[in-house]
Amino acid sequence: MAAETRGRRRALLIACDTYDPDSGLAALNAPHHDVDALAGVLSDPRIGGYQVDTVKNQATWQVRDRISSFFSHCDRDDTLLFYFSGHGIRNRRGGAADLYLASSDTSVRTLSSRSIEARWLAQRVAESPGGHILLLLDCCYGAVLSGAWLRASTFDMEPDKDFTLANDRALITASRAMEFAFEPGGDAPVLADGMRTSYFATAMVGGLSTGEADSNGDGRVSVPELFNYLEASMAAAGAPHSPWHSGSYGGFYIADNPFGKVPASWPSGPPDVVARPTEPAIP
Repeated sequence: MAAETRGRRRALLIACDTYDPDSGLAALNAPHHDVDALAGVLSDPRIGGYQVDTVKNQATWQVRDRISSFFSHCDRDDTLLFYFSGHGIRNRRGGAADLYLASSDTSVRTLSSRSIEARWLAQRVAESPGGHILLLLDCCYGAVLSGAWLRASTFDMEPDKDFTLANDRALITASRAMEFAFEPGGDAPVLADGMRTSYFATAMVGGLSTGEADSNGDGRVSVPELFNYLEASMAAAGAPHSPWHSGSYGGFYIADNPFGKVPASWPSGPPDVVARPTEPAIP
């Protein structure tokens, strides 16, 4: 059965793997491959049917402009998918932990002015008229964004705890709030053995391109199904970090499965998504 798409499907995929020599950030290998691989499967009309825009190695002001436009120029029936692959930098300011997504001009000394601050991103999501929004962060400390997202809403909860927003909003990260995601010789993302893409991107592309993420065989992939597949696939691949999720899902489907098969590894479907243990409280 085809997914019930009430509006457009749009995706913004951002990769940054090259930085200034004095930035304090190591170059990465996977991000642009991650974006290319995801763009292919998401734009496939049989699977995603997304209108896909990619951003690679651009300066902070350019990335912010693309993000602002993406989340503001949409309708309430649209499904929006945002993906970032690159360095995630965790910094404490006034005792609170903040997450910064690195752009090509980011320096560890100028995070507040030359990076994508999680609180800024969360505000764009909170203000977006889009009906269904899925954020995917393939970086270190990704789950810190949940705290920023909550601070942008009307709820007062701690980072890494589940939350509910008025519209369907979901967050899936490659790592948790206190967790690194390594690639050989540097920071996140991790390169799967013999592959050019990260564990997270490899699992997502595999689950969607084969239909294996559709665990109940109904012809569409929900956010909980995707998370369960990512978690199982990354664990099976030996990833040294665990994905994390939070959000309000409702009838939130992000892809179709045109292959009509239920994964042999999950003959009765995966277990229900349950609340995962939270990270230690961030001071």
